[in-house]
Amino acid sequence: MHPLIREQQTIKGCKGMISPLIIGIGLIIIVALALVYFLAGGKTAFSNRSSGNKNTAASPSSSPTPAPNIWAADDFSIVIPEGWQKSPQSLPGSLLTIYKINEDHSNNLNAQKINFKSYLAVSFDNRGGRTKPQLLDLVKQSLTQISPNAKFSGFTESTINDQPADFGELEITQQNVNYKVLIAIVVKGDKFFTISANTTALKWPDYKDLLYQTAKSIKLK
Repeated sequence: MHPLIREQQTIKGCKGMISPLIIGIGLIIIVALALVYFLAGGKTAFSNRSSGNKNTAASPSSSPTPAPNIWAADDFSIVIPEGWQKSPQSLPGSLLTIYKINEDHSNNLNAQKINFKSYLAVSFDNRGGRTKPQLLDLVKQSLTQISPNAKFSGFTESTINDQPADFGELEITQQNVNYKVLIAIVVKGDKFFTISANTTALKWPDYKDLLYQTAKSIKLK
């Protein structure tokens, strides 16, 4: 297993830098640690390695309620909630990254200072013969390595579209900002998918249900 790699990369169309932590064997859990994510306000399309990038839109005459904005690729599809959009380029190691647009941090000056944007990312890797308990143990160990002082709730079994899944929550402080991170692991066949959603502790009560709903909207193919 490769050691933790701290990677810093300039994103096209973005105003700053991101420093996600990339965990060994290709498992990507993108957390708040050392993260400064500046995003341009305009909508910019990006390509991903899974090809197909499709969105559904409702016709005003067909229904008074707009159809969900579904992002689809070869391996999965997921609903992008209203008020969120795809980033100009997905975070390194992820298939898709979406972020909250027009986010107000006026009551959180430290988050405002670094122009933090709440986001959700999806990534996947091959199981490599590992059982689900072994994968979950790997994630727990990696989180401990990332930040020994982080508070991890442990995983709780659940389902996503009738597919077994495990959810966990992480509390972490960096750059004088308290963050909450939602982590979901879904195993299907020889692949496992990681969904990580990050927001500030102050925004968590407002976003918690939405982040869980978004994670649970993923459909594996």
